[in-house]
Amino acid sequence: MHLQQAGARICATGRRRASFASVAGQSSAPVVDSRCFSVVTCRTTVLAQAASRLRFAPCKENLEVVVVVTGKERRRLGRAAFVLIAATIAVLIASGVGQGGTKSRNSASSPRKLTLMLDFVPSPYHVGIYEAVKAGYYKKNNIDLRIVQPTSAGDYARLVSAGKADVGLADAVDLLTFIGKGTKYKGFMALLQKPLAGIAVLKSSGITSPKQLQGKKVASPGSPSNKAFLVTMVRNSGGDPNKVKLITTGFDFAKYLVAGKINAFTGYLTDAVQADVESGVRLRFMRLDKFGGPTYPSLVLYATTARIAKDPALIRDFVKATVHGYDDTLKNPAAALAAFLSLNKSVKAGPTKAALTAILPLFKAGAARYGVVNLGDLTKLSAFLVKNKLLKSPVPASQAATNEFLPKG
Repeated sequence: MHLQQAGARICATGRRRASFASVAGQSSAPVVDSRCFSVVTCRTTVLAQAASRLRFAPCKENLEVVVVVTGKERRRLGRAAFVLIAATIAVLIASGVGQGGTKSRNSASSPRKLTLMLDFVPSPYHVGIYEAVKAGYYKKNNIDLRIVQPTSAGDYARLVSAGKADVGLADAVDLLTFIGKGTKYKGFMALLQKPLAGIAVLKSSGITSPKQLQGKKVASPGSPSNKAFLVTMVRNSGGDPNKVKLITTGFDFAKYLVAGKINAFTGYLTDAVQADVESGVRLRFMRLDKFGGPTYPSLVLYATTARIAKDPALIRDFVKATVHGYDDTLKNPAAALAAFLSLNKSVKAGPTKAALTAILPLFKAGAARYGVVNLGDLTKLSAFLVKNKLLKSPVPASQAATNEFLPKG
């Protein structure tokens, strides 16, 4: 086939080019030749119909869409009209019209793989993520999501920075600490607007203030934030944190407390509620923000700045699907819990339901829309961490997080 080029090529996507040419004697029906060229003759009156009938043959080569205009039409329209026609076809192809007009841009390409590293074992505050999985929101956004959980509290940040996971989940204290030490992370969505952090003790111990933990054994899973919680709460209640025996137990801290092997643990409200319901042993939970700690987004989704810059569209679609899952959770907690439990068979329903009920008000907590990161609260948290010598210098909130990937409205 002989093609006489009538103008420059215009790029539609990375693998599809739109150009225009004049071929005498071609019909108006689309043609796909053996070299995977799609050729269509277009008259101005049938441009849209011709473009919508384009079909792309499976091919590993670059795909060139050629707009073919007969000699008569070419003389009448002139060169300027050719450019407009080619540009129009390019836009139609990029938007998915050329692929049958029924599928979205995302569904026409291979699913984009993304690995999410949780901060902990699957927990009640993760329910919205699993609801989004069960409802197919990630698939609808052309994302093949793989969820992994850390084996220890130190794993999740290291694996994200090493590129073993694309996105991570961390307490805002941890996120600021990592950034303060030079790790190039950035948060882009908050799971909860209020801190879940605090200290759990047995009610039978008679401990009602963190200062009473002096000389006591307190367990921590090992993350920087857990030590920060303990130091802050003991100091602000009038005690000396250096007199507290802090030990690292990994993720079994609640079991150690119920068994009487420790006097307290630093963790989340959800940990205490679940342990209380499951064991039948009554626990008391002292929240960080009730003992001198600031209000801040408790858990933040984040990635390295390099990973975000590499594919911001993927991050945006991931956030869109995740927000959808949490919106569902707020509207119908029972259905979201059922989805979570169906995907996490080892998790017990009773304790999880109790913990989810306890934290539901904290997911949005007055925010205008779900998922927003309150940069003002991050600024206060950063100043608080510096004051308590947990950061050397403040981390600007705009460096630590952004709301640009949240759905509009």
